[in-house]
Amino acid sequence: MDLFGNFESEKWSNGVPPSNLQTSGYEKHTVYRVTKKPEFFEYYMANSNGDPCCTFLYGALRDPLLSITNCYLKIKKINGCHVITGMIVDDDCVEINNDFLITINPPASEEKFQRKESISLGLISDLEVDQWTEKEEPPWNKSKIGYSYYSIRRNKPEVINGVLKYHLASDQGLSINAFLKGARRDPLRSIGNVYLKIDNFDEIIGIIVENDWVEKNQ
Repeated sequence: MDLFGNFESEKWSNGVPPSNLQTSGYEKHTVYRVTKKPEFFEYYMANSNGDPCCTFLYGALRDPLLSITNCYLKIKKINGCHVITGMIVDDDCVEINNDFLITINPPASEEKFQRKESISLGLISDLEVDQWTEKEEPPWNKSKIGYSYYSIRRNKPEVINGVLKYHLASDQGLSINAFLKGARRDPLRSIGNVYLKIDNFDEIIGIIVENDWVEKNQ
């Protein structure tokens, strides 16, 4: 992968990944979404603790994290915003030049993301991205693709060996227990009603909350 080829060569430098990433200021991040702004790329990510964050990337010719799920980043806080100053993907490493870094003046009004607001990143941010796929807008008739409407009966699911167990009620009033695998944390917290696809083994393999739709990889 030619990571450096995605950057303006006068603003970034090609490098070698440090032997100790942590002491060099790098932290693993999971990429969820990116938005192209006039002067920078805005990424919605989660750090190694699962905390959601918004980061800005300046001096890139195009999105260097296209089709990349995980990477290591070095981040500097400027005007309250998280600006990417170093990036490692596989064996490729790039770092921002200091003379360019001092010219960066990001908007001070960057939205602050807290853990409790992580739903703004979508359901996928609470799930293992190698086990789940974020889909496009769900169809109007969800029952045609195997979904049913449920109410969540308890505020918190039971956790059994890393599997979440939900106590549900169907729209016919039937009590159902369903299990969710491949979750980093409860994606249905603070949600009372949801469309779910549940297989014959009582495993949840699809979730729809408003226009947010994810399905388990088969």
